[in-house]
Amino acid sequence: MYIELALFPWSRSGCLNEGVPLRTYLKMTVGDQYYVTLEGISVGDTYVPFNSSGKVSKGNVCIDSRSPPLTLPPDFYNRLEVEVKKQISIDPIKNETLTGTRLCFRTEITNENGPKLTVHFKGADVELKPILTFNRPVHAYDIYCFAITNTALAYFGDEGLYGNYVQANLLIGFDLETRMVSFKPTDCTKL
Repeated sequence: MYIELALFPWSRSGCLNEGVPLRTYLKMTVGDQYYVTLEGISVGDTYVPFNSSGKVSKGNVCIDSRSPPLTLPPDFYNRLEVEVKKQISIDPIKNETLTGTRLCFRTEITNENGPKLTVHFKGADVELKPILTFNRPVHAYDIYCFAITNTALAYFGDEGLYGNYVQANLLIGFDLETRMVSFKPTDCTKL
């Protein structure tokens, strides 16, 4: 059985064809939840492992097109946030009523001035441009916030959630027979 994940309907477009370099093992559960193994995330050239001990559980992140943010366990999120702060040259906002405890800045974070993140799945690396990892939560203000969240706020425990913010411009194909998921960079405006 073949499934393509999209935020809008389309026809089968060959996401799982040969030559698609971003393939990883898919752990299936009862129902419609599919899990992949996230080993770590690089911020620029600095690698942040999923688990500070180096040990990673198989199928530790659920791919979910219904939930917006990439959500990570507290220990991993905190280490990732520290690295993101290091790579942005301005100080983050502190004690802002509009943003709460989120990592936010009083400047536009763009593909040109923000850090690139690379998600390292077992067998596949997916680059996330800053436009996917920072958002503007209150459009009346020029405040840009880190769009990756902490599972402690969402009660997911030690598993992560690969939400739809970071699925933009990717054609994601699930091959349920071979238990593989593929990520194909795609300009979704042309589909």
